[in-house]
Amino acid sequence: MKKKILIIDTFNFLFRAYHALPSSFKDSKGEPVNAVYGVTSMLINLFDMVKPDYVVAALDSDKPTFRLENFTAYKAHRAPVEPDLISQIPKVIEVLEAFGVPAIMVGGYEADDIIGTIAKNYGRGEYEVIIVSNDHDMWQLVNENVTVMVPIRNAAEAEWIGVNEVEARMGFVPDKMVDYKGLRGD
Repeated sequence: MKKKILIIDTFNFLFRAYHALPSSFKDSKGEPVNAVYGVTSMLINLFDMVKPDYVVAALDSDKPTFRLENFTAYKAHRAPVEPDLISQIPKVIEVLEAFGVPAIMVGGYEADDIIGTIAKNYGRGEYEVIIVSNDHDMWQLVNENVTVMVPIRNAAEAEWIGVNEVEARMGFVPDKMVDYKGLRGD
């Protein structure tokens, strides 16, 4: 039986938790903790559902990426991150540490780059790689050893995206996703 590597798209989790739970979730100092609570709940549910052998949390770097240096309009359409969410990032990293989950952040790279690197290096047959994210960009990494788990309802349930699911939804195999996005625009 293959060992399972669970890769968490951490900021994807963080944003989902932050927007899913009321901002009235505060700690004893009055600081917001809705995202911290949500991420903690999702982690507990994930561990129970997947029972991974290894877990890693991928995070975006706070340094500009090579994409931004090459294309200044990269992600220009995104709204700035809210201060209440930013204040919870260190607390979420503490939660990850408490669970023994290493948080990987590489200067100048996005979490997607880290996830892709781990999936490509370990998803070649020796391991079962499970990427936890609702980001459709992850679908390009899917193969017979790499699946994407899309958490539903606080990660108590999930939708599993494998090769057949990508092909059924998109009409082509996962490794054609890059071509599709390149032609369609992203």
